[in-house]
Amino acid sequence: MVSGQDVASRSVIRGATGTSRASRIGLAVLGVLAIGVGVTFLVGNVNAWALLGDWLVLVGLAVSVLIYLSQQSDERQRDVDAVVAMLRAVRDGMKPTGTLYFNAYDEPGARHRAQQDFDHIMEYGFGQVFPVPVEPLTALIARPGDGELVHRETIEAVNIALWRIDCFNQIVQQLADFNVLHAAEIVDRELPQPRREAIARAARAISTMLHLGGIGNASWYGDLKAALERNIDDLVNRPA
Repeated sequence: MVSGQDVASRSVIRGATGTSRASRIGLAVLGVLAIGVGVTFLVGNVNAWALLGDWLVLVGLAVSVLIYLSQQSDERQRDVDAVVAMLRAVRDGMKPTGTLYFNAYDEPGARHRAQQDFDHIMEYGFGQVFPVPVEPLTALIARPGDGELVHRETIEAVNIALWRIDCFNQIVQQLADFNVLHAAEIVDRELPQPRREAIARAARAISTMLHLGGIGNASWYGDLKAALERNIDDLVNRPA
């Protein structure tokens, strides 16, 4: 992972690189001019000034090309910085919900977690899970022209994550609808025990589906985090 201090240091280095590049261009131009003037005075004839004029035209053309290449390099660096910022936003935005929800569950683990939801309802309470936003992931793979900057493995990991999160969010919505429908009964201490058990069993079934089907072994989330991290590191460490 790259720290803020590392990023700041690299920004300074990029700025220094840009300055030294401009200095080299200036020195090269001055050197060419000096050679041209020297040749002019060494030749010392009528054609000397014409030769100097031709030399200056060539120097002007060379300077124009160098300036164009420098501008292209600066624009490319701005594109890199923009993509790095988006990748970091996705990584950091996913971290809180990912840490909270996307832990690995096998079948025994999912059933154990679902039993907790059953017990919660039997004790007059209920759990709530919030949907995970997918817009940052969608925006990342929708960026045109960034095929070289956003790696193929990142695109693949994001697409798989979108599919899994969509399944997760559908079950989360089912759970939210269930809570709205039965909240009044769940908190009612006069509710007959058979009715409470029936509601608790239904909640346990939804919870099992959420943790086993919606999350599962969560390898897809680990792949997403790793792909984002590698993509960020590669862009930050690429030559200026």
